Amino acid sequence: MDKTKKTQHGAAKKRKAAHRVFALLISALVVIGIAFAAVLIIKRINTVARKKSLPIRPETEYAYTGDGFVYIEGKTLNFYSVKNEDKNYSMSVEADNVKLVGTDKIKVIYNSSSIQIIGTRFDNMLNGELKKIVCGDKYVAVYLKNENGTHSLRAFNSSGTQCWQRDFSTTCITDFGFESSDSPVLWMSELSTVGNSFSTSISLYDLSRESVIGIISVQQQIVKNVFITKKSIFAFCTDYLIRFDRGANAEAYRVLCYGYDCLSADLSGGRMYLLLDKTPLENSSGSSSETKGDEASCTITKPENVVYACMMRDRISIIKNNQIDFYGINGKLQKSYFFDSPVDSAVKLDNKNILTVSGSETALYNIR
Repeated sequence: MDKTKKTQHGAAKKRKAAHRVFALLISALVVIGIAFAAVLIIKRINTVARKKSLPIRPETEYAYTGDGFVYIEGKTLNFYSVKNEDKNYSMSVEADNVKLVGTDKIKVIYNSSSIQIIGTRFDNMLNGELKKIVCGDKYVAVYLKNENGTHSLRAFNSSGTQCWQRDFSTTCITDFGFESSDSPVLWMSELSTVGNSFSTSISLYDLSRESVIGIISVQQQIVKNVFITKKSIFAFCTDYLIRFDRGANAEAYRVLCYGYDCLSADLSGGRMYLLLDKTPLENSSGSSSETKGDEASCTITKPENVVYACMMRDRISIIKNNQIDFYGINGKLQKSYFFDSPVDSAVKLDNKNILTVSGSETALYNIR
């Protein structure tokens, strides 16, 4: 075999390998009417929903923590366990306009100028305006507008001590989070502009090792969502969904996603599942959805009275005011669960739980 044939043969093998990787991570693009689309993997489901009424009023400030809820009533902070009510507790709160965030390991009460990890003695004054906070099992990350007009991203450990800080004066943080709730790896999406050009860098910093462990760059695309798995970084952008290989810090492939926003995502089991929503402009045009490439596609008529839609593991969950419908990859309705009263609003808490509001009642539905 001459050199040219060897080169062509090698390129073909690489293309086939890339297609196999693509098929493993993203097996299909599902279109629901002209509004919803999902990237998910085929699997049969057998779903049952179980209701539990919550002692939380719809207007109450609360946070779901995995093991229960922390919520505020007047000057009292309450914890309600969904697993063991003997672990419920209450404590007084002196600060005003407080909000809550947490996991089953760390629970945080905060306002625009301070944060406190519940159960620690530190009340951290931030000397700036808190813009966003993300809580993991080991660390808490906050994004601030400093008093001098610059911005900073700071991290606190589980004892409430600040352990890391990075300042930004010429660039803007568009989003940040942890690789997973139990991971010390903090990722940040940083937008920079030069004239008419712009780029977004996505960097990963290991707080436990105090070192940068990865950085990639996205040119001429606004990064709207970032998803991290053990081997990949996915950037959901204005025009493309781009996969980067974490080992090589290089682009692996991209898929056209122009005209869609990401409604919901699930990364359980190391696989990525996305629920996409056509943008208002695309919806108003009445044009049909289309996908190209190796992905399969199917169409489902969008139901009426949709209150909420999300990915829950490998299924599309569509909540209407009187029921939850679960759709499979073949575009067919697989199962429905009917509410005992009409639902006004809903939100996904994790892959097994949805919170609903019906009038003055707040309820937790465990989906199995």
